Amino acid sequence: MRDATWRRFAIARWRRAEVTLLTRLSLVMLGSALGGALRYGVAEWAQGLRGPWTPAGPDTAAFPIGILIVNVLGSLLLGLIVGLLANDVSSGAAQLRLLLAVGLCGGFTTFSTFSLDTVRLLQSGAPGVAAANVALSLVLGVAGCGAGLALAGTFARP
Repeated sequence: MRDATWRRFAIARWRRAEVTLLTRLSLVMLGSALGGALRYGVAEWAQGLRGPWTPAGPDTAAFPIGILIVNVLGSLLLGLIVGLLANDVSSGAAQLRLLLAVGLCGGFTTFSTFSLDTVRLLQSGAPGVAAANVALSLVLGVAGCGAGLALAGTFARP
């Protein structure tokens, strides 16, 4: 009888853990899908922007302004989320971190695309544009994250 009780307990515990894992994965997947769609929308919008990053001719490499905007906004958003949820250890905050920080920001920001754009700029003979992309992405991304953390501090509870 004791073995049967233990077996039922173990199965119930395993099912709760399975549901918890599925919930966490679902939150990350939902956030990633939203972040990816948002990244696509911002990058498409940025294609229509005109400025000094716009190529002068068909052989001129274009600065990837859309990816820069996405990465800076994503860094700002990640800093804000982490800052706002830093001291909250509730299960709701943990779920928000999974949905927003891991999922949404992970799907929205695009380090792999940034890297590919930089390599393509180098391959197209535009080392200056590639260097500007690296420098601006790094400096503005770090500044955006710092600004998000500082902004979150203004909302912090006393």
